[in-house]
Amino acid sequence: MGEQAERWPRWAFRTRELLEQFSASQDMPQSFGWLDGSKPLIAFFVGVTWHDTGGGQRPVQLAKALMQLGCQVLFLTMRKADNVGVRDLACVGNLPFPDARLSEQQDMGLIDELLRRASVAEQRAAVFEFPCRRFDKLMRIAKSLGYVTAYDIIDLWRDFPDVDWYDRDAETALTAGADHIFYSARALAVQRGVYLPNAGEVEMFRRPSSQEPDDLVRGEVTLGYWGSLDPNLGAKWFDWDLVAYVAKQRPSWRIVLLGPTRADFRKPPGLENVDVLGVRPIERLADYLPWFDVCLIPFKNTRMTRAVNPVKVYEYLAGYKPVVASMLPEIEGFPHVRVTRNAADFLAAIEQARSAAIDRRAVDDFLASNTWTARAQRFLEVLGVRAHAGNADV
Repeated sequence: MGEQAERWPRWAFRTRELLEQFSASQDMPQSFGWLDGSKPLIAFFVGVTWHDTGGGQRPVQLAKALMQLGCQVLFLTMRKADNVGVRDLACVGNLPFPDARLSEQQDMGLIDELLRRASVAEQRAAVFEFPCRRFDKLMRIAKSLGYVTAYDIIDLWRDFPDVDWYDRDAETALTAGADHIFYSARALAVQRGVYLPNAGEVEMFRRPSSQEPDDLVRGEVTLGYWGSLDPNLGAKWFDWDLVAYVAKQRPSWRIVLLGPTRADFRKPPGLENVDVLGVRPIERLADYLPWFDVCLIPFKNTRMTRAVNPVKVYEYLAGYKPVVASMLPEIEGFPHVRVTRNAADFLAAIEQARSAAIDRRAVDDFLASNTWTARAQRFLEVLGVRAHAGNADV
């Protein structure tokens, strides 16, 4: 206790109460035997929860792949959530702000203490996935403790609708201050940046499914989509007008939408052949995929969506499904992906895709280099971190 008393001011002796809000693991911050110093440590500072939109978000996928490569992962999020069921993480918890209502000094003190305790790991890195308020200050703390720092640019945040956490000054500071920068789409490229596109969990979405989900209603042609779709939850990019156009032009078809919605969500009227089934964990999505004839990415054509590299396209392809998307330049040229310019083009592309044969070898060749393991290996290579998992050195 003496060492801690020298470092912490008097207010910090509320430690237990505050750390209960901070982490799902009570023993973690109080035990110096908590980490293996010989294994690399990657601390993620993110704006989503582990289970957000079913658990398929880029930081979650990267974290899982890094753990498979032998890294220890701290996953710290601004969003308060129940993290029950998360396994293998060295720590998963909520950053103290804003829910704990602490002063900025208290916030920084808690993170400083956590990162100091985690510094037992000889190789350590701190990755910032979102330009949230105070994340630039957390990056400075990490750098002062010898962490290699990285900023991962995954969206055109300045155009993102209705986010209360975005901070332009933090984004500027993260871009300028990070030791390394990654970006997920070419439209997001910055100086010093390394292109690291998204990927898919190929094996998960390739498993056979003989049991049709009970809540799935199929049509003459069954079209599927998963991801954000509720404008009340920020998904202003989802093009409901485009979905309505397809539904009304082809009333014998069925459009199945899987994604988080608010309790009061109502789909546009007159779309009897459109089913909104709600969010599903990522592992459950694979149960629906075999029953879709064509998979969709119906986004509005905006500057923000033109900078998107959608994770779902890799997941769709893993199930050997043809994909029809709106104007998303990042995925043009992918095998069996049709990128369209308008509603009529979108509908015509679905008609073509539904009857076209899938070249499985072309899909396999494409996905072989587009796995999350491949992305995690490249990630560590750029950071200069070596991990050991089984017999594979990185």
